[in-house]
Amino acid sequence: MTPSPDEVTQLLLDWSNGSDAALQRLTPLVYDELHRLAHRHMRRERHGHTLQTSALVNEAYLRLIDQRNVHWQSRAQFFSIASRLMRRVLVDHARAHNCDKRGGGALQVSLDEAAFASQERAMELVALDDALSRLDAIDGLAKLQFLVNNIDSLRAHSHSFASNHRGRTLCKCRKCLNVRRG
Repeated sequence: MTPSPDEVTQLLLDWSNGSDAALQRLTPLVYDELHRLAHRHMRRERHGHTLQTSALVNEAYLRLIDQRNVHWQSRAQFFSIASRLMRRVLVDHARAHNCDKRGGGALQVSLDEAAFASQERAMELVALDDALSRLDAIDGLAKLQFLVNNIDSLRAHSHSFASNHRGRTLCKCRKCLNVRRG
């Protein structure tokens, strides 16, 4: 049985006024029309589209019920907004598909691999800091010269090294080296 437009409009108004019961009653009444609308949108898409009509209906429906500031006025307004949301879903899907084409070949790393790489990186930074500490104990000026000569690569590899190195920043080291040379 097809619901009357007045019944749908009244449920939309009740839902706008905060009635969750109205939304529960409204959903089965509008689902078939949403599905027909989605089917019309999908007919205009390329053959073999990876998004199915039901998925389009579901995504649009989720976006519709998430609308907080919409004051539903009529059945026509509801389906007009639903149609625009379906179009947005299709556009978002196309953008993601195109993004996959362009960057889809990028190396994907699991979180476990990333954690292992960051642990290796941390161990390298600790080893560098230890080596610089030993150099500082032997010849402080040589350490400062190393830092000044390699400041850009050190900065590129780790900003944390500069801020954690015994309270000194590399800029202070540069000034100190200039004073000692002077």
